[in-house]
Amino acid sequence: MKREVSVDEAIKKGQLIINVPVMICLIGCPVIGIYLSNKDLIPDWGLGVAIVLGIALGWLIWSIVITKWRIWAFEHVRNVHELKKRAIETKLIWRDGHVFEKTEIRSKKDQQKLEELDLKFQEDDIYEEDPSVPLVTKIYYSKKHSIFILLFGIFTVIISFALLLDDSLKSYIIGSFLLATGGYCVIMSIKKTFNNTVQITIDKSGIQLVSEPKISWFEIYEDAITYEGIGKSSTAHLTFYDADDRFFKINLEDLKIKPARLEVILRTYRMRHSKNNT
Repeated sequence: MKREVSVDEAIKKGQLIINVPVMICLIGCPVIGIYLSNKDLIPDWGLGVAIVLGIALGWLIWSIVITKWRIWAFEHVRNVHELKKRAIETKLIWRDGHVFEKTEIRSKKDQQKLEELDLKFQEDDIYEEDPSVPLVTKIYYSKKHSIFILLFGIFTVIISFALLLDDSLKSYIIGSFLLATGGYCVIMSIKKTFNNTVQITIDKSGIQLVSEPKISWFEIYEDAITYEGIGKSSTAHLTFYDADDRFFKINLEDLKIKPARLEVILRTYRMRHSKNNT
């Protein structure tokens, strides 16, 4: 009997066996190219070849290994709908029909196995309440993130002053841009660092945002954690509609909550709300 694994475990394994080899190719080939070029062992254009080779090898590895991971993950994970959603959000796989999804390399045996596993998608995912979720969840600004942005802003301002002291027009333009950017980061991060107001409150009755009255679960639909951007640079958002078709989109980057944990919290409160109203 196959050992059942969690969605988190499957995602972590995929990131390890896929992303690590791909990054080694993307970084390793150019580094080797630079070394060989500095030693005059390859011509200058050889560095360009090394970069292209790194991208090609990385893509080839992804195209082969992602299929093996798909088969293993969908075989061993019960909640395949959540797994697929999380795999797309974390950029392990592409959405169905995407042009890059078509570059996955699958043998006839692999394709047959994936078609068999598609039957699992006819069943709904099974969830249980997470007992670790408290009666009320209050989400604040993340102090660590705010301090990091503050330090980044201060560093940017210091660099901008160094450039502004230069007499060239180019340095003045770049320095002015960096000063504006760094200053904005400093001001906003200071505000968030000392802001102790609850930004989001969630319980079995609904969701309350800092600038809104509480919205009941009866009025909330299509609530989800969505992602924008590519790879590690993607930003998570809490999104949902209310009964008046108002769309809410809350950036989670500044908040003291992990997107995966927030998904569990939302699901648990919805289950508690349903139990309370049946």
